[in-house]
Amino acid sequence: MSRPAAARLLAAFGRAMRLVIAGAGLEEEFLARARPVDVGGVEVPMISVEDLIAVKVLAGRRKDLEDVRGVLVEQRGRMDLARTRDVLSALEAATGERKLLPRLDRLLRAAEREAAGGVKGT
Repeated sequence: MSRPAAARLLAAFGRAMRLVIAGAGLEEEFLARARPVDVGGVEVPMISVEDLIAVKVLAGRRKDLEDVRGVLVEQRGRMDLARTRDVLSALEAATGERKLLPRLDRLLRAAEREAAGGVKGT
C-alpha cells in the first residue's frame, strides 16, 4: 500500500488500522475469501467474519474474545460456523494447541445468553 493510501485510511478512521500482509497458508485462504471494502477512497480486502472470529480466538486476548462474543451476537444466524471450526481445527493441528475449539464453544454459549437477554461475559 502506498503512503498516500495509508494516509487516506488514517484520515478516514482518525486512528491507525491493523494491516496484515498475507503469506503462505491460512493467510492466503483468508485473502481468497476476503471481499473488497471502500475505506476512505481506498479499496481494502476485508477478511470474512468467519476468518476474523478464528483469528481472534487464536489470539486469545481478553479484548479479542470480547470482540468475538460481540460479533457472534451481531451476526447470529448469518455465519458459517462450520468454516470457523474448520479453520480453528487446522490451527489446533498446526500448533498443538487444543483449546481453540473449546474457547469458541464458550464464546458461543456466552453470545447465546447475551442474545437471550442474559449477562455479558466470556
